[in-house]
Amino acid sequence: MREGEAEMWLDGQRVTVMAGQLLIVPAHRQHCFRNCGTATLHIHAVLASPVFEATMEGAAEIVRRWGSYVAIARESGEQSGH
Repeated sequence: MREGEAEMWLDGQRVTVMAGQLLIVPAHRQHCFRNCGTATLHIHAVLASPVFEATMEGAAEIVRRWGSYVAIARESGEQSGH
């Protein structure tokens, strides 16, 4: 956590994470977070997969991001700065 305060859920358990702390989420575990402070929340996330998939609460479909960018970057020889 870079700045702010977040309430984080991991498999039904809740914890408050503050600036300078971290939470490691094992692969394929349900997790979520929300800003529970008064300031803007700034997090630093490191993802092991080249594709980000999420199921938003109440949504019928999975949201997929970055997958096409990674494929294009690999084809062009570009390296991601993420």
